[in-house]
Amino acid sequence: MAAEAWIMLTKNYGVFLEIAAMNAKKRLHTTDFIVGMDFLKHVEDMQEKWKSATEKGTTVDDKTFCTILMSSLPESWNAVVAGLHLMEETKDVVMALTVHWD
Repeated sequence: MAAEAWIMLTKNYGVFLEIAAMNAKKRLHTTDFIVGMDFLKHVEDMQEKWKSATEKGTTVDDKTFCTILMSSLPESWNAVVAGLHLMEETKDVVMALTVHWD
């Protein structure tokens, strides 16, 4: 009886972890920057969501995060974003985007 309960508990825990990871990744992918917002706060928010997603088991490498960050920007940023897709490090992308935002 105890062994069956333990098996059920561990299976459910695994499912809950997968759901938590899925939801954290969804929050990261669905966060958008709106014109008029503070860009640096948006970056901080995105980085916190990235950290949360990875802590929950989602794999999001630096280059993928850069792509997610750039895709969170409005179409009015497309000319700036177009030149940044070759950058692979978050710090470089954020620096280039911050220059545009300032």
